[in-house]
Amino acid sequence: MVQEKDSSSALKKALDVISEAERRGVRLRLIGGMAFAYLAPKASSSAALSRKYNDIDFVALKSQSGEIAKLLQKLGFEPNERFNALHGYDRLQYFYGSMKVDIFLDEFRMCHYIDLRDRLALSEVTIPQSDLLLTKLQIFELNEKDMKDVLALLSDLSLGNADTPRSIDAGYIANLLSNDWGFYKTVTMNIGKLKSYAASLKLDAATARKVSSELDYLASAIELKPKTVRWKLRARIGEKVRWYELPEEVQAAPPQKAPMSATVYEWLSFDDMRKIAEGVAGKIMRRYGKPSAILYIERGGMIFAQMLGDMLGVSELHGIQVISYEDLNRQGRRTYVLPHYISIGSVAAGGYVLVVDDIADTGRTLSIVLRMFAKKFRRVVSATMVYKPRSLVKPDIIGKEVSNNTWIVFDYEENEALESFRKNNVQYGISMLEAKKAYKSAEYAKMKAELKNAAARLGSEFGAPDAIVYSHSGSMIARLISDYLSVKRVVGVGDSAEACAAAEARLGKLLGEPLGRGSKGYVLVVGKDAGTAERICHAVAATARGAKIVTLSMRDDMKASFSAYKEGAAKS
Repeated sequence: MVQEKDSSSALKKALDVISEAERRGVRLRLIGGMAFAYLAPKASSSAALSRKYNDIDFVALKSQSGEIAKLLQKLGFEPNERFNALHGYDRLQYFYGSMKVDIFLDEFRMCHYIDLRDRLALSEVTIPQSDLLLTKLQIFELNEKDMKDVLALLSDLSLGNADTPRSIDAGYIANLLSNDWGFYKTVTMNIGKLKSYAASLKLDAATARKVSSELDYLASAIELKPKTVRWKLRARIGEKVRWYELPEEVQAAPPQKAPMSATVYEWLSFDDMRKIAEGVAGKIMRRYGKPSAILYIERGGMIFAQMLGDMLGVSELHGIQVISYEDLNRQGRRTYVLPHYISIGSVAAGGYVLVVDDIADTGRTLSIVLRMFAKKFRRVVSATMVYKPRSLVKPDIIGKEVSNNTWIVFDYEENEALESFRKNNVQYGISMLEAKKAYKSAEYAKMKAELKNAAARLGSEFGAPDAIVYSHSGSMIARLISDYLSVKRVVGVGDSAEACAAAEARLGKLLGEPLGRGSKGYVLVVGKDAGTAERICHAVAATARGAKIVTLSMRDDMKASFSAYKEGAAKS
């Protein structure tokens, strides 16, 4: 079985770029799946190990990034200007037709860190074979494509004491890992995974023996290398502390805070938000047309996404969970995207996905999400209801711009904001919320009053839930009830039976601990109607047997009802 034609043409294009770069004195080296295909053409084209290589990945020197930009633009590559503005300090991105090109500068950083500045001169076309192998072995969650690449390389090349066209420097790998227990841990785990995967493939006997022998050789070289004091100290801690990075994780400079005395407090009612959403929807249609799907950041973007989905006629909505935490080792906040398991149907040529949030304040969250999905989709457009100039990212579409010292309180977070104001004795904020009590919107006031009452009854009977799973059509209900019950963990699921069934495979990982607590906690399932809530309950119950589930829904007359769910029967 030979590789597909588009893979071959992509490799040819990559080699042409490297050749022209060399002629100009620019050091550009191939990395990623295509580099494996170049070094191991025989195994990479075999039936068992063949795969497509549509994208191109390079490594280059940061000091030559200006020359690289000129070279690629002259060769007809189109820069991803948004991505490059955000991440140009360590990575660049270009497109050649439908082909995506990523350029890592100086280093390769995913689950672990590999410094390549002094390594690029040691080989031609690709980075050194040992470094290339490590770019796959450093991945905490290897996928099938990664494993095929590694096995292809070990089938055509052999482990030895130097990087040559036919060998891989095992000594270099062992030496690098002898000073980094975390890197060692991931690599040795992956060697075991690769042996199991190789045994499951239909490899011919000679190839199977070869890759098994090479993996054993590498494992032995790693174990025999004496370890440093640094390695041994980290080994004592072991798996109690996470030893690998998450690829989506980035660090951002802390935002500059305005003095409390200069803070301006502003309330956005549901009616205000709907007017803003109408304006944003109009701009989106005029500039970009209808998006293929809407991705929104939970919890902030839930209601804005639902409004835009209704106005734009987009039924495919997906929530993204972003977590921030204090990293004591690095003395700062770290932010990363939880595994999202988003599967979006093919985006038509010229189409795009829309990423939305309620506010671009510091811009940290939006920056991380855009960075992640820029890798996945050819075109991403962003929109927020509110934007502050200090934001790291300026969205493509902005509903309302406010000053950096403005504190926006959205109608759906009234309870949360009031608690914060009282805790910090922010009298201006408290006064603003008290004044807004006079504001009434018949449509939303009744819903808020009913859900606030339902939250009080839920809390009295069941306590606060560990997490909320909601249907996308019930986003507004879920966002309000999460505010009243002070629940931060929320997970959205599509309304259809197919979407609920598809969610079964991912709910366990997204919800995490709550589903394994049994009677000590519970999951609140929110649907716009009882039928939708029932379908989601089946998905949650199938994922976590024995988990306690309570359903909440709202009728057309704005009456909320809830009940304890049991498989096969509902108990009010």
